[in-house]
Amino acid sequence: MVDIDLHDGDDGVALARTLRDCYGTPSLFLSGQVPRALANRDAALGLIRKPSDPESVLGAVAYIGELRRGRNPGRVPPQLELFRELHG
Repeated sequence: MVDIDLHDGDDGVALARTLRDCYGTPSLFLSGQVPRALANRDAALGLIRKPSDPESVLGAVAYIGELRRGRNPGRVPPQLELFRELHG
């Protein structure tokens, strides 16, 4: 999970792209910066909008984990906006 506005002005979108491109690690935006998240859909798997509660975050992460394992976890949790379809 990556916030778009990081401490000391660092850029979470750039971090998400670096994680993806250099390490093959997908990210999920956890941010209140919805317009920036949507404008940079290519950088992450999806978005959990702030404010969010811990249970919602855990549910969204569990859902993504099941998708990446090639399983069908059912309905997308309401707090999660996927940017693209995932396949295991």
